[in-house]
Amino acid sequence: NFHKKLIDFRKKEPEKFSIVYNIIKGNSCLMSILNDKKILNYASKILETDKTSIWNGEFQLRMDTPFDKRNSLDWHQDASYYRDKTNDGSNGLVMWIALSKNIKKRHGAIKVCPGSHKEGVLSTKNVVAKSRKFKKSLKTISRKINKRFISRYSPKVIESKRGDLIIMDLRTFHKSGLNKSAYIRFSTLNRVFDTKSKAWPRDKY
Repeated sequence: NFHKKLIDFRKKEPEKFSIVYNIIKGNSCLMSILNDKKILNYASKILETDKTSIWNGEFQLRMDTPFDKRNSLDWHQDASYYRDKTNDGSNGLVMWIALSKNIKKRHGAIKVCPGSHKEGVLSTKNVVAKSRKFKKSLKTISRKINKRFISRYSPKVIESKRGDLIIMDLRTFHKSGLNKSAYIRFSTLNRVFDTKSKAWPRDKY
C-alpha cells in the first residue's frame, strides 16, 4: 500500500522524508501545474493586474499524514509569513489545489473564516511544536492567531475533489482540519503577488 509505506517512511526517517519533501518543491511537473495559464488568469483578474506583473512562487506539495501534529498549522494568515512580498497582504492570494480523489472533513479538509481578511494582517508570535521527538529544523513554525479573533467568525469546512482550486485572500484566517482517515491528504499550494501594487515592498528589491 503506497500510503502506508509513505507514512512509515515519514515516521521512521523524518530527516530523509524532509529532504524528499523539499526536492519535490522544485519538481518540473509540480511547477507546470502551478504555473498553468488558467491559474495566472484567475490571479490577474482577482488582483486586477496584468499577468506580466504577477509573482508566482512558494510552491508546495503537501502530504498531510493521518493525525499529524508535527507539520500541521493552527489558525493563521499566509500574509504573516510573506512580509518580504507584501506590506499589508492586499496584493496576494493563496492558491490551493486538491490532488487526493476526495477531501472530506474526515480527511482534514481546509477550514476558513469567511470575511476575516478584513481584519488586516495581525501581529503574531512564532510558535514551534514542543515535541522533543524531532529536531527543530523538522518542525513547522506556526504564527498562530489569537482565539479571540477566531471567535468573531463562523468557520466553514471546504470539502473538495481532485482538481478543485480554492483561492483565498492572503489575509484570510484558515487552517487544515485533522486528517482522521488512514490515507495521506495530497494537495498543492502556491502564492501569487501583484508586483505593481503599492503593497509590494519595493525597498526590499
